[in-house]
Amino acid sequence: MQVTSSTLRRFQQSYLTLNLNTSQIEKEIFENCKQLAKKKEQLEKEVVALIKAKFDNQLIQNLESIPGISGFMCSLILFCLNPVQSVKGWIGFIGLDVSVCQSGTWIGKGKLTKRGNPYFRKRLFMCAMGAVIHYPEFRQIYESLKSKGRKHPEAINIIARKLLKISHAVIVNKTGYNSQFVAA
Repeated sequence: MQVTSSTLRRFQQSYLTLNLNTSQIEKEIFENCKQLAKKKEQLEKEVVALIKAKFDNQLIQNLESIPGISGFMCSLILFCLNPVQSVKGWIGFIGLDVSVCQSGTWIGKGKLTKRGNPYFRKRLFMCAMGAVIHYPEFRQIYESLKSKGRKHPEAINIIARKLLKISHAVIVNKTGYNSQFVAA
């Protein structure tokens, strides 16, 4: 939705710059997009309220203590992922697992399978971006990966996997976030 709203904003700015009038249909599209954004916000608030009603408050606080994990991401994790499942199962479900083609002595380049839920993967990617921007321990990991030759999306995906692993550890061990999880 953010891509759509930013595109519409640029479209409106272009019309203003060129002194063009928007048609009635275009005005309706702009209004519908605004209403959709409001509905999305309401839906996310309702999902967070549902999670607080269904799950233990301590578990939610433990998950929200992880850098980059918001209340809505916490609800996605608790609703979509089975805590009994292994970390590798979680990573595969999201589509952050790496597939490498190889034959004999030839080993190809690895890439994400992307077989999982694209919405979940995108949200987790954004959580990793927030963690890199606002938390020094994740920024340090990001810088280390970049210095080793990783591209920006690769480094962020690696950090997203790390956030997923930390989330699993927090749920299984029933503890809050500890910065020592980052080093593991």
